[in-house]
Amino acid sequence: MSLFWAVYSSAAMIRSLEVMFYNVENLFDTSHDNGKDDWTFVPKKNKNKQNACDRIKNPYYRRLCNEVDWKPEKLEIKMNQIGDVVKNGRNNIPDVLALCEVENENVVRMLAKKIGYEKIIVADGPDRRGIDVALMYRELPGMKFVYKKEHVLKGSYFKKKPTRTILEVEFLINKNQSVTFLVNHWPSQANPSEVRKIAAQKVIEIVKEKTKKNSKHNFIVLGDFNTIPEDHPHPFKDVIFKSGLLKDVHNEYMRSKKITKAQKKTIPLGTFFYYRNMTWNLLDRIFVSNNLMKKKKGMYVELPSYEIYTPDFIIRDYVYDNSSFHRGTKVTGVPKDYNFTATSRNGAGYSDHFPVVVRFNFKNQK
Repeated sequence: MSLFWAVYSSAAMIRSLEVMFYNVENLFDTSHDNGKDDWTFVPKKNKNKQNACDRIKNPYYRRLCNEVDWKPEKLEIKMNQIGDVVKNGRNNIPDVLALCEVENENVVRMLAKKIGYEKIIVADGPDRRGIDVALMYRELPGMKFVYKKEHVLKGSYFKKKPTRTILEVEFLINKNQSVTFLVNHWPSQANPSEVRKIAAQKVIEIVKEKTKKNSKHNFIVLGDFNTIPEDHPHPFKDVIFKSGLLKDVHNEYMRSKKITKAQKKTIPLGTFFYYRNMTWNLLDRIFVSNNLMKKKKGMYVELPSYEIYTPDFIIRDYVYDNSSFHRGTKVTGVPKDYNFTATSRNGAGYSDHFPVVVRFNFKNQK
């Protein structure tokens, strides 16, 4: 993997910007947030936890809630594991790190301090479990925060089952490059594809609105989109791609004739492995506006830098030993998901998702 770095001229102009998205798998602090169903991730000594856990209908999640004793020392292990993935022994961290499955500003601030980020922007959406999306970034010369906004997904379905907001964050880079990040965590596959289509429509609505004002505006749309090929209607095919406004960096990488077959073979089959169906899914993606796919004056995608980030320490082999599934089959290189009952870093795991990374360059900046 290429080093995470940003190069500057004597005039403090950004020459390169490294961006990572990571679903960190349930990063919760150890306190209960009023009105949120976060009881799995509070200490057992909390007098209300047992009753809350017993009310959970799903046997798996009820058992998990009862087993997890989410104390500060366990949160510390979880944050250290995330830090290892983001830094991986390097001197520098990604310039921009987008996250999902984070509970609140408190825990994001704790993580940022541990990893080394100066600035954080955290959504505060209506998801009943209390999980949200966030953006961390380095305080770089030449990069100015402009504003943030949250977009609530609306409709009859979301009145019954509210979901995460889309976090919009705009920066001005090198005084003349307007860049909007849209951080997403769309409804899971437990929900109908129609609701993910609504999320896709909101993304395109935001892009269209800003593009009308400035056709050269840059967009980086990233997140866990929870979208699979079998979805119908399909949020990507029927909305994102149909709009003609955004490009999928993964697809562009795999189609590029300038990238060798050998390089393409190093890309994993997905960012998430669904054990029950023995399938890889590319849930985590980075979309960019069309202008970013061109090596022009200003900002553009350095396409060969894209990767699904899989250092050896975050992958494992999975052997099917349950007779109800594919008994005896071994799948290599799946994410080493997190064990929330772990009492030490050894064997704690990392996340059930792989991060995705890409670098953006800035050409002919003066």
